[in-house]
Amino acid sequence: MSDDSTTQCLLFPEIFGKPVVLQFDQLNGSSDGGAILLKAADRRYGLIQALAGCLRDRRQAGKVDHSLRELLSQRVFSIACGYPDANDSARLSADPMHKMLLDRDPITGRELASQPTLSRFENSIRPRELYRLGEMLADSVIERHAQRLGGRARLVTLDLDPTDDPTHGAQQLSFFNGHYDSWCYLPVMGFVSFNDEAEQYLCAAVLRPGNVPAAVGAKGILRRLINMIAYRFPGARIRVRLDGGFAHPELLDFLDAESNLEYVIAMAKNAVLKRKAKPAMRQARKLSRQSGKTEHVYSEANYAAQTWPRQRRIIIKAEIVRAQDKTPKDNPRFVITNMKQSPQWLYEQVYCLRGEIGVSSQGHNNQSVRVRPRPRDSSLVAGEAPWSESKTVKPSDNMLKKEHAQLTRLQRAVNADVASLPVNPVAETVYDVRKQQEPTETSPMRRFSPAGYQRRHGEKVDVSTGEALGARRRKLAEEATAITASGKCRSRHQGGGSGRTTVDGCAVKRIRREGPGPVSTPFVKVRQG
Repeated sequence: MSDDSTTQCLLFPEIFGKPVVLQFDQLNGSSDGGAILLKAADRRYGLIQALAGCLRDRRQAGKVDHSLRELLSQRVFSIACGYPDANDSARLSADPMHKMLLDRDPITGRELASQPTLSRFENSIRPRELYRLGEMLADSVIERHAQRLGGRARLVTLDLDPTDDPTHGAQQLSFFNGHYDSWCYLPVMGFVSFNDEAEQYLCAAVLRPGNVPAAVGAKGILRRLINMIAYRFPGARIRVRLDGGFAHPELLDFLDAESNLEYVIAMAKNAVLKRKAKPAMRQARKLSRQSGKTEHVYSEANYAAQTWPRQRRIIIKAEIVRAQDKTPKDNPRFVITNMKQSPQWLYEQVYCLRGEIGVSSQGHNNQSVRVRPRPRDSSLVAGEAPWSESKTVKPSDNMLKKEHAQLTRLQRAVNADVASLPVNPVAETVYDVRKQQEPTETSPMRRFSPAGYQRRHGEKVDVSTGEALGARRRKLAEEATAITASGKCRSRHQGGGSGRTTVDGCAVKRIRREGPGPVSTPFVKVRQG
């Protein structure tokens, strides 16, 4: 029995007649046995093979150990098994189950790609390839269901929902989102469902910065999905259901221009809508007082915002929420639609069937405070173009209070981090002192040359006393005074003529006149000879 085995050899003595022994001495074992089902599903649908066909291999063929299909398969299966970080490949590269997923022998097969190889693969994908990947994902999902339904569907429903993806560290396009109260990305997900089926299928996913409004990119995504659905399901009605953040004038105009398309889109309340909902709210309050429970009343109205070219139908849900030991609370809801059915049926049987798609760890993404109109709509690509001029919506008092509280918490965290720093930081090694003191070279070749590094810096030596630290600083200052106005270095040999060290003449004169200081030295620039 190995050292990693359990100390209790006999388990369940009163249940089983034979001893049950647990040992952890299997050399080639894996805890991801269920991943074989993913391999079977991919073999049936051919999704990874189709996605790999969208990529272009620009590497030199003679230096390639892992094909693009293998790299893509490794990342997809690793993420599906709960290993989203590429650093996990350091211990998964020899995992027998993950080798089998890539059609390699689990014992004698070559190891999988390392983390640097996977990072280079992810960074090599270009925008056009990202677009083709997104288009391929959507088309494969819609085509598979077209085959399942025989191309006959009377209703196809599209749902778009943003959700937060919290980030950690200085990741590109990671911004603070006030609604989710975290630094995150804000990807938008597209789901499709057919007829009266409750199941909703993911067909689009677009990564976006963490501070974009919900409607950014929605027009381009919907246009392409609608065209795919119309091609696979000719004659089917298309219904679009969106949350309140998508109630943008440009998106509404686009949906109105589409034929054979229905939409229900939530809308944030404002003073005009509240005024239109007053009669229904009075009736709901009366019913709530009589029953002592939460009551709601449905009504409708025509409404046109200042940026709308015409009036649109608004469904009103006037609700009075009652909770134990709390005062009744008004909760009016508004939905924009072009459908003709009754308000109650539209709200309960159409809009509310969106379910919990848009719910993340902290709830729905409501109407954004900032609206950034786009000069052109985005598409199924993972990157977003720069925004145009921003237009700020007047926030409510509750929004201002919440934003002030978030800024206060952020400021306190910054102050705590600053207060924990030492007043006079002390370098721990000669290398740190030299990096702070020595002139900075601008040539990348000389700066990153290993030979030049050893020639200039030598080995790292710990500084244990303040006297040694001061002596090192004085030596650096003396070296700076040896630099002449012509740029020649008398006491330091810089590469045997491969480069020429120059310095600002004013700094040299100042050092000669005032003498070397305790820490300050001039900046040195290196030019290739």
